Amino acid sequence: MKKTINPFVWYCMALLFTVFVGCKKSSVDDETATVYLRVMNDTDNNVPNNILSGPFSVKALPNTSNTNFDGVERVADFGTIEVGETSAYKAVSNMFLIEINGDSFREDGFGISAPPSTKWTMKIRSIQESEGGNYIYGWDLSADL
Repeated sequence: MKKTINPFVWYCMALLFTVFVGCKKSSVDDETATVYLRVMNDTDNNVPNNILSGPFSVKALPNTSNTNFDGVERVADFGTIEVGETSAYKAVSNMFLIEINGDSFREDGFGISAPPSTKWTMKIRSIQESEGGNYIYGWDLSADL
């Protein structure tokens, strides 16, 4: 006796295959996804000896010297941001440096990636001078889920 597979089983297998292939192609690929950043001027937080206050201008520049840099160079000019305000989202490189009023903010730079999100918010809070002429930078970078 020859056994045949029930047409319903064939239908279910085809449906599962289609769903699997569809989900695989639509997932966010962190190698190619464009990431977006917005910046908030959060200097109104009563940090003692805060050098940074009032409105400031912000730029994100690609950090091409970082070993994790993906090769896509994007420069984002967020313009002047008032205290308590947040800029619009701008496309940035996966590894980037921040300039505030033309000066470097945290020399190491920052990095973001598509998982867990393609949209991120950076809150810039403070710059404080510490002993020896070094600086302490107050900031928060979080994914917008």
